[in-house]
Amino acid sequence: MRQTRRAVVSMAHPVENLRQPSHLFLFSCVLEDSSVVGKAGARYIFENGYNHIANIDEALGRRWSVMRGEAFRMQVEAAGYPCTVFAV
Repeated sequence: MRQTRRAVVSMAHPVENLRQPSHLFLFSCVLEDSSVVGKAGARYIFENGYNHIANIDEALGRRWSVMRGEAFRMQVEAAGYPCTVFAV
């Protein structure tokens, strides 16, 4: 890789699938918290008055998506609503 005098941040996704050695490990990485995203999605649904809630399961087994869906379902159920999960 050539040198640059600019800040470089990798937003490669999903990071858990990267294997060392990879040139992406040379950069700072920006990661999201999938559980927080799932919970935020559930809160958005409650705040907008929806009460028939479902989740479509992750078909490809991507870890970040599975974590997001689980957090969403748990937040919905903790609020006292059922959450139907559809498998794809």
